[in-house]
Amino acid sequence: MEDLLDKYYRNECTPEEQQEVINYLQNPANELQLRGWMWQQWQTGPSLGNRVPDWQELWSTIEQQADTQAIAAPTRRQRIQVWLAKAVIWLGFILALGFSIRFIYQWQMPTELVYQTTNGQPLLVTLPNQSTIQLSKVASLRYSPGLLSQKGLSVWLEGDGLVQVGRQPAGKSLTIRTSDQVAIESTGGRFKVQQNGLQTEVILLEGTVTFQVNRQLFHKSLSFTLQPGDRIEYDESSNRLLRRRLSTPPLP
Repeated sequence: MEDLLDKYYRNECTPEEQQEVINYLQNPANELQLRGWMWQQWQTGPSLGNRVPDWQELWSTIEQQADTQAIAAPTRRQRIQVWLAKAVIWLGFILALGFSIRFIYQWQMPTELVYQTTNGQPLLVTLPNQSTIQLSKVASLRYSPGLLSQKGLSVWLEGDGLVQVGRQPAGKSLTIRTSDQVAIESTGGRFKVQQNGLQTEVILLEGTVTFQVNRQLFHKSLSFTLQPGDRIEYDESSNRLLRRRLSTPPLP
């Protein structure tokens, strides 16, 4: 190795030999031997002639070549790229979390119950809030029994039905929806609902009912409280609402 170091000092090494010298000096196990040569040369003074290398100068030269250059500070563009990469990662994490929560919610969502009349026979449906709905010959009813909100139970009705709402706890009611715009809410009473396409009609027989129309944007929502004997009709296609009092008592 001394001969190879001597050649390296005189700049006579091939690239392979130069790399071998650098690898040798970068090995911590060989550092003690090289420092011993440096100490010996320092004790005896500089060598005569050019046969023996100046170990101290050789050490400094190889250190400069072997040392890794300091990493330059990132530019503003690089910092922005790193920030954008982090933002994309966080956004992906948030989206994945949202989809996971939605999947779990849908997986745990109660099964929707659907009641459909068959063969033109009426059907009596008993709801979990002690209310009943007598479906006419051609009608259907659907709801999720586990989705009892703080305001009570909400069901969807298509066709005609006679509704008997049992006495509800304070703050709760039965809501019957015939479309996205029409909701019929009652805390106790009996009434008829006739739904045909975009038309909904309600006749109150007993108790009280609130008839709500949640119209589209730029239209004010409407709410009417009915009394026994009141009849209300709403046509979504023409946005026409008609409320009147029956001249004769309604039949049960």
